[in-house]
Amino acid sequence: MMKRALGIVLVTLLVASCQGDRQAGGVTDVVRTAPQTGAFGSAEVIAPPPCDRCVFGPATFVRDRGAPVSDTIHFNAVAGMLYVVDADEVGSQGAVATVELNGTVLMAPGSASADSGSEHVTRTMTLGLVNTLVVRLMGKPGSLFRIAVWPFKKVTLDGVTLAAGTNLQLEGPSQNYTATITNHTASTFTDIALQAWLLQPSGRRAAGGMLVSCGAGMAVVPPGTCTGTGSGILASNTLEGFGTLIPGNALAVIQVLGLSGAGVLDSLIVPVVLLPPPGPTVLSVTVRPASVLLKIGDQAQLTADVQALGGAPTTVSWSTSNPSVAVVSPSGVVTGVGLAQTVSPYVTIIARSTGDPTKADSAQVAVVDWRMVSPEASTFVSTGSILPAANPLSVQLKAEMCVTSAVAGTPFTRVDFFALSGGSPVMIGSNSSPVVIQAGASRCIQWWLTWAPGTTFGVGVQTVYAVGVDAAGATVATALNTTITTTSP
Repeated sequence: MMKRALGIVLVTLLVASCQGDRQAGGVTDVVRTAPQTGAFGSAEVIAPPPCDRCVFGPATFVRDRGAPVSDTIHFNAVAGMLYVVDADEVGSQGAVATVELNGTVLMAPGSASADSGSEHVTRTMTLGLVNTLVVRLMGKPGSLFRIAVWPFKKVTLDGVTLAAGTNLQLEGPSQNYTATITNHTASTFTDIALQAWLLQPSGRRAAGGMLVSCGAGMAVVPPGTCTGTGSGILASNTLEGFGTLIPGNALAVIQVLGLSGAGVLDSLIVPVVLLPPPGPTVLSVTVRPASVLLKIGDQAQLTADVQALGGAPTTVSWSTSNPSVAVVSPSGVVTGVGLAQTVSPYVTIIARSTGDPTKADSAQVAVVDWRMVSPEASTFVSTGSILPAANPLSVQLKAEMCVTSAVAGTPFTRVDFFALSGGSPVMIGSNSSPVVIQAGASRCIQWWLTWAPGTTFGVGVQTVYAVGVDAAGATVATALNTTITTTSP
């Protein structure tokens, strides 16, 4: 672009959108003009640095011959957004420049020491939709001046180790990569995550994400550059998104997110190749729940989630490690039939893939002889503290689990006691320190709690029950067979 009448040659101009995703490893949307020769002689062009976020430039101006005049240029930006303006006299042949942006003077003669060296000014400014740049070169002919404008970003994704052309198998394993992230502020961010997407004309699907780990805690990015953040990218049509990913070229968009409302802070695009999915494959079997507590005769439904590819079957076969304790139906319904005679109170219920018997999972099931044994008869408890009360102010609750072998263990880590108040259960206490009562070849384990209802539960018959809880959080309840009646003081 020749500005002959104004005495300035604008030899290079890059206009690139900063709002979209960037191409990793280079700039894809750069337009550079070739060196131009005018009537006043030629100007050798120094190639400007790439700027894949710039809304203006980097544009390099060369001082032409003749009287200095001003050049006015207009460019667009996002109104109200903060931008970085970088102006550099380049240090060529004593450049002297006056530069204004939207009426703000960025550079003026005499601002460099004796105007004998290069001046470099970097400033952040809030720009409008249409912005006016005025440049006036007053140095020797052939002296250079360069300016670029790009959005100010608090956090940038500077690079990833996911190489262009990486092969990703559809419905196959994930591909690990590391990212380099820079926090350009003096503050520590505590909500930073990575998110990957795969894009094709046929579909867009999420491809994995994780909280950033920079050694200062999950999602924490201190000021400076963070490297070695591990993550993985997965090509699957089962993940969030729309359409269908197919074998062929695709774009992997890797984003840095602020989870507290900041949204996408920066992103990179990496071209990848999606490979066809593998043949029929069973990936995994997961049984839920992983732990179950039952009384004799009780039943529970187990489910098996089978992850499979390529049309592999998602059915399983069920089996039990000890049918004298618990049995399981072909549909995964497990029934408690007896008490364990071993140190562990658990038996194993196994779900095995019919498509790949090497893929299986299991649940641990304990069958217990579980009941509340105290109070043994109907009991009245006073709700007040006025003495003498018509009835005791408290009652001792006692829950018991008995085993038929002296070596059999208990699955419970604690027992919680509940009472109903207005139809809603209220926990009235907990005990994790049982008492063992040995009786020959068998023994019983008891959990005690002294309950003083006070006025919380009002007056009337109270429903009281105990809940055994194991280490995995499985529960089994037993209710008191007799009644506890709270009375007025």
